[in-house]
Amino acid sequence: MHQTHGDSKYAMLEGIRGICAILVATRHIQGFGWMSGGLQTYLGVDMFFLLSGFVISHAYTQRLASGQVSVGGFLVYRFIRVYPLYLICLVPAVIHAALTFAPTPDKLLAVTGAALIFEDAQGRYLNGPGWSLFYELLACAVFAPLAALGKLRWSFPIALVSVFALIALGLQSDHGIEGGYRDGEFLIGTARVCATFFAGVAIQLLVRPQTMPPLGGNTSACVLLAILIAIHVFPQPEQPMIYDLAMVALAFPLLMMFAMRIATSGAFTRVMNILGEISFPLYVCHWPLAALTTYLMRHFFNMKMNASAPLSGLIVLCCLCALSYWLHHRVDVPLRKMLMTKIRNHAPHSLGGSMRGTDTKSETA
Repeated sequence: MHQTHGDSKYAMLEGIRGICAILVATRHIQGFGWMSGGLQTYLGVDMFFLLSGFVISHAYTQRLASGQVSVGGFLVYRFIRVYPLYLICLVPAVIHAALTFAPTPDKLLAVTGAALIFEDAQGRYLNGPGWSLFYELLACAVFAPLAALGKLRWSFPIALVSVFALIALGLQSDHGIEGGYRDGEFLIGTARVCATFFAGVAIQLLVRPQTMPPLGGNTSACVLLAILIAIHVFPQPEQPMIYDLAMVALAFPLLMMFAMRIATSGAFTRVMNILGEISFPLYVCHWPLAALTTYLMRHFFNMKMNASAPLSGLIVLCCLCALSYWLHHRVDVPLRKMLMTKIRNHAPHSLGGSMRGTDTKSETA
């Protein structure tokens, strides 16, 4: 299978999303020992937001502006895009919570209720990545009416103002710009997603890779992915906020623009597409399944995951990647198709236009 330059599939973006999902997963899997939580892998979330802005703008700007898709229809689809699989992945999360930090019915009900709306309860998440899904849906709720009104030029000032807001809020936080999931961090979470999501929208409006010559093939792609990984696994700098801002505001947009001009081919393209397919399932399933696996191994086999790190972490990660591939093809895509079909059949005018042609492939993590 060959990807021509300018192909709307953007195989390299698929690969970047998959790599970032894997990097985020290593942060939360105990079997990676010192790698878990000690590196800059949280920046993968910011790359997700950037990619989301670009890909969603590429897929929906014209359809929203022409009325082919209504604002409500778009938001319904985005909700269906993220919520069903997230809800399914709450099942192992509830089991883990019942066995550990929420053994009583009232505590379990409290954390489950919070998780259903992507929230935490008393600082505990059933599924940690849920917070970022909330902020992405929030960004989509701003994007849709702007696109429908033909006002997406506002993406540029939104992204710029959000960067300055992120700097101001980060200076007041003990965690810099690495926030949005703790209590009282709604503003920094909003600034974080708007800075990157609308930067992705702005890039999509400005850059036309179809009109530019390709920058390379599979070798260039490997170099770019190596740079991406190096950014995330760079040892904690003395001034992490400066490093994070430089990566989010400069390095990531540049990497994405270079990636759009790389024409991969053959088996490499297929690998990139597979990485894109597993990215969202891996992102939403790794937290609860890794936590439940750690508990079961410790209590039934008296085995501590970090005792055999990083081998145990790699085994868990490989199993999660295989499961994510199955979830994408056998659960996520068929379930979304079924839900969209039911909506079209029972409320054909509720979407305010046609959602035919909507891509059921993984658009974003």
